[in-house]
Amino acid sequence: MIVYTIDRPYEDGVIEIYTVERGGGSYEVRTIERGEIIRDTARHGTVGMLYTSPAIALRDALNHDQPPRAASHKDRALDALVNLANELQGSPEGDRCADIIRHAMDVIDGYAAWPPDHD
Repeated sequence: MIVYTIDRPYEDGVIEIYTVERGGGSYEVRTIERGEIIRDTARHGTVGMLYTSPAIALRDALNHDQPPRAASHKDRALDALVNLANELQGSPEGDRCADIIRHAMDVIDGYAAWPPDHD
């Protein structure tokens, strides 16, 4: 039986607190997004979390369902470079520029050395 249903504060969907047994006494939490259960404390093991208070279950659910982290400046810059590389592709010179951009991104992430080897 569902005890609480609230809208997720930072994403689409709802958080439900429900009883696992008739008559209450133990509670679980599930998060539903677009009609699909994306998280359910009962699935963490055979027993699950088994909260003894629906209010504590709700508190933990809200604490766990935090807003997405803002991307760092580096992540945003790398995303912009990916978009630029994708736009440049299609001509021999554009492909060469896109390859250099992707190689530079690998260097920034520590996966390659500079300068790139080009014929």
